[in-house]
Amino acid sequence: MDQDEKKNTRMEKPNSEMSELNQEERNLLTRYRAMSDQDREYIQHFVSVLTSAGAQA
Repeated sequence: MDQDEKKNTRMEKPNSEMSELNQEERNLLTRYRAMSDQDREYIQHFVSVLTSAGAQA
């Protein structure tokens, strides 16, 4: 198992928490975990911008 796989495995939620998610949410979470750190930072920045724009509206 390489370092990325180990890191992604550690970040996973317990199965009981995963069962609370619907299939689409599990798919999105799986894709998010597979992203590079740079891609995750971009997503987090984008969400932050949307959140602050919504607060100003």
